[in-house]
Amino acid sequence: MQIEKRAFVASERFAPAMQKLFAIASAIDETSFVPKRDGFAYTAEAFKTHCDTHRVKVVQPVIDLKVEEATRVANRVNASVVRSCAMLGSGGMETDSVEKEEEEEGDGDEESDERMVKEEECITKEVEEEFSASALLMAPAPSLSSSTSLAEEASKMRKREKTRKILEREKDRLGHFTRFCDLVVNSQLAESVIKVSETVFNEINTVQADENNDDGVFVVEALFPAIAGVTTALTPEFDALLENIEKSSRSHSLQLVNSVPRILSATATSLPADADVPFLAQTFSASKIAKESARAHEAMEKARSRLREDFDKAIEYCALTQFMNARAIYDFGETNPTRELVKVEGKNKPPSTEDFTSALSIVAAWTADIDSIEKSRQIGSLRVDTSKLKKL
Repeated sequence: MQIEKRAFVASERFAPAMQKLFAIASAIDETSFVPKRDGFAYTAEAFKTHCDTHRVKVVQPVIDLKVEEATRVANRVNASVVRSCAMLGSGGMETDSVEKEEEEEGDGDEESDERMVKEEECITKEVEEEFSASALLMAPAPSLSSSTSLAEEASKMRKREKTRKILEREKDRLGHFTRFCDLVVNSQLAESVIKVSETVFNEINTVQADENNDDGVFVVEALFPAIAGVTTALTPEFDALLENIEKSSRSHSLQLVNSVPRILSATATSLPADADVPFLAQTFSASKIAKESARAHEAMEKARSRLREDFDKAIEYCALTQFMNARAIYDFGETNPTRELVKVEGKNKPPSTEDFTSALSIVAAWTADIDSIEKSRQIGSLRVDTSKLKKL
């Protein structure tokens, strides 16, 4: 009996609603906030576009639908208890508000409407049964001349009193139940955001450990910077790459869950004015939970460490001899717009056949140096794009 008084799952009225809530949470959990990579490497801009498109076309519609369903579950339980309490006090059913609610919700799909009608029939049956008991509570006491035994009358009175206590207890718990509904949905939203960081790390870790993978997860481009003494540079730089990954995945997911309507606000008007709602003021946000999650911070730190490791290896790769030779060719083109090889050799007289032969040898060596450069190289989770270095 103590469990039934305290636990929603043991209540005949609250338990079915809880099952629906957990099914809703499960559907949210199955919706990944990070799109599937499908085996190709992202540039910084492509990763942002892919994540944004996935959130708008896949994640947002699912979240909107499931939060709406959870809000409807909470509202129906609240409305059911309020009507039962009104019957107990007045001896009549108040159905106007229920009919209005059904009309407003009637614009949904046929399957949803049919489900809502069945739920309402169950609620109406339950209310009628409670009304039968509560009507007895309102009836005048039997006369002593009645043929009904005193034992039967005592039993009826006990049943009426039990019905009244159940209704009062459920009414007092409406605020707690509304808070519980909000907690279930927002906890799952927070979990989905936390999984964003873990998904990014797992993808980096998987590709890094796969010797047969030849594409990487993210693309960095090798360029010749206008900096003396620096052969090549990678773009985006490490900090910019990490910021783009974090912003495109985790930060935008936090913005999404922050925009989700709260069940607490949506169900406020369906609660009785005198309901005991001590938990309603103790609100929290899914984004706050995700931001403070140790799991999320650990996953991002691991992802940062793995990327740093691969980025340093990519820098070492770009310091090879063929890149240094290609840089010399690039510098020659930048400092000699006319690209006169003979003039560079310091000869002021008209070039001879030997001069042309020497120049052709230089060009042939340059061509060999450029041809030796790969178009790209996979280094752990990164794909180093060196194609622009070949277009001197």
